[in-house]
Amino acid sequence: MKILIFVLCLFCTAFISCSVTESENQPLYSPDHKTPVTGGIVITSKYDPTPLGAWGNPSNPNEWKLSGFASGPSYKGGAYGFWLENPFPDPAKDSTRIFFQVPKVSNVRVYIVPARLMGSPDNSTSLIVGGVFLSPQGIAIKVLENKLLQPGHHWRDWDLTDNNNSPVPAGFYRVYMEAGSDLLWRDILVYRDKKDLPADLRTLLMKIYNITEFNL
Repeated sequence: MKILIFVLCLFCTAFISCSVTESENQPLYSPDHKTPVTGGIVITSKYDPTPLGAWGNPSNPNEWKLSGFASGPSYKGGAYGFWLENPFPDPAKDSTRIFFQVPKVSNVRVYIVPARLMGSPDNSTSLIVGGVFLSPQGIAIKVLENKLLQPGHHWRDWDLTDNNNSPVPAGFYRVYMEAGSDLLWRDILVYRDKKDLPADLRTLLMKIYNITEFNL
């Protein structure tokens, strides 16, 4: 009987251990398990998330709040809102910083999913031929955060690499922030060379920065 009990305990321990390991290794996906579709980006500088303009037709700010419980940035009497700022810079070449805030102790997940421009093929996140990056199920290619966080302001830098630390190709990406039932997102355009940027976006950037040529 003692041997039987020992065997059962050993089996249960192994089962629990395997379950935890499998759970920890489960990949993250976009909410609908599909490649997100973007209409454009909010342009920001490398210094802060303040919008400098918009290219294309980025979603209305009201649509960034995908949960009825999410609230904008605030700090009143020590109370923070649940919020995800515009990544900066955007478009990004080398890295981009992502500020976010949580109102209470929460398990927060911040992750990057390849996206595609509205009207482009379902399996493409790139504006240029040969720059196709596949993620047909909306799987996260970079997890920036996945743990319990204290209330307040936080930030994470994305060096434009995937989970294997390999540089991602030029194209659109979406950063998701999840905490319980709350979900927010922003879009990022990654470029590696000037030719990765649409001509009208280069023109807009030159106008914003008051320069005659967009320097990379």
